[in-house]
Amino acid sequence: QAEKLPATIISRCLRFNFQKARLEEIISGSLGRAVRGEKLELEKGVWEMIAHSADGSFRDGHKILEQLSFGGSKVTLAETQKLLGQLEETRPTRLLSFLAEDKITLALQEVDRVVNLGADLSIYTLNILEELRNLLLVKIGLPDIEVNQDLLNALPQTGIVYLIELFSGAAREIKDSPIPQLPLELVVVEWGEKPIENLKLKISTA
Repeated sequence: QAEKLPATIISRCLRFNFQKARLEEIISGSLGRAVRGEKLELEKGVWEMIAHSADGSFRDGHKILEQLSFGGSKVTLAETQKLLGQLEETRPTRLLSFLAEDKITLALQEVDRVVNLGADLSIYTLNILEELRNLLLVKIGLPDIEVNQDLLNALPQTGIVYLIELFSGAAREIKDSPIPQLPLELVVVEWGEKPIENLKLKISTA
């Protein structure tokens, strides 16, 4: 945080406070250009649902739109509602929290829960990697990225790097695995069986 920097450094810096994008900016800005560029047809109400779910983030809006477009050029309201509900139910922080707490059984059960929800495991794993990447960037000095603070405090940098390596391997293997969730389950098991020094940290369960 900027407030923690010495006054001598702050006095020599330009400070920019970035605000969340407004609903209209997300719809008419880069998200709108992406829809036109990909020749997508969005059913009435879809725009607003994506923009609200993105919560002021162009990146999150694009991510949602990309997942919706996998099904074809026409994006329906029903498909959007289903995906956004699934995204909420399969947030990667839940699995990462169990791993940070070294709760291996609960982590395996979380993988099973996500599978039973019918989630696309390739997308789920990419979401995990993106969350880990953001945590790593904050650890090495980019504090303006929004991350889960409990995970940031619980996982040391070495642990984040190790998890990135494990989930990167799983991302490559999921498509060809005879049991789709097996690569994710192996990540959990390997994390539990090959602990790295100082990785067993606890996070708040509140």
